[in-house]
Amino acid sequence: SMPQAVALAWEVFKSELVDNDKRATLIEFDKVFGLNLTELKEEVDVAPEEIKELLKERDDARANKKWKKADELRDEIEAAGWLVEDETSGSMLKRIE
Repeated sequence: SMPQAVALAWEVFKSELVDNDKRATLIEFDKVFGLNLTELKEEVDVAPEEIKELLKERDDARANKKWKKADELRDEIEAAGWLVEDETSGSMLKRIE
């Protein structure tokens, strides 16, 4: 059933597999599910320059294991109406609805 398939997909997503293996597995699942996941385009909100700068500062803080500073910057970004999503390829900004 679809709920079981979605649950299984989440298990793969949260697993210890490397990202490329997760992606390949989920794409194989998608061939069965027919959800056309590979055709989804990432909608990128264009953040103001000052928000991008705060995100860069936060990424630098994280890289230097300055977690408290990184958390403060995340809070500042969110207070300005932007959600920070951390991906393996870097952090993304998404406008808070």
